[in-house]
Amino acid sequence: MQAQFHSDAAGLGAHDAAYASGVIADIAPDWSVVLHEVFPGEASLILIPEAADDAIGPTFVLHNHAGAFQLDQYQWDVYSEIGAYGSLRDAVHAVRRRLAALTVPPSLMRY
Repeated sequence: MQAQFHSDAAGLGAHDAAYASGVIADIAPDWSVVLHEVFPGEASLILIPEAADDAIGPTFVLHNHAGAFQLDQYQWDVYSEIGAYGSLRDAVHAVRRRLAALTVPPSLMRY
């Protein structure tokens, strides 16, 4: 059974963190997904590489903004906006695609 998650940008919760963790677990098993609550009903999902090591990859921040799921990243002291998505599923799968690109062995990359 697939975990339930929000399909709109209401408040993110623990079930959304569990969903995101499940989606990335097979390609980034050492990454953590943390629910960071700023205020009740206002939270972000923080997807962090092992030991928060920028050499492994960026930290992704997923939060609600203007009725959408905003995906940003933080790496090497630079905070960048990636984009806005209409559903949590789309935003988490965007993270998954980025993680997949980080974990492809160089021998399989096409130049």
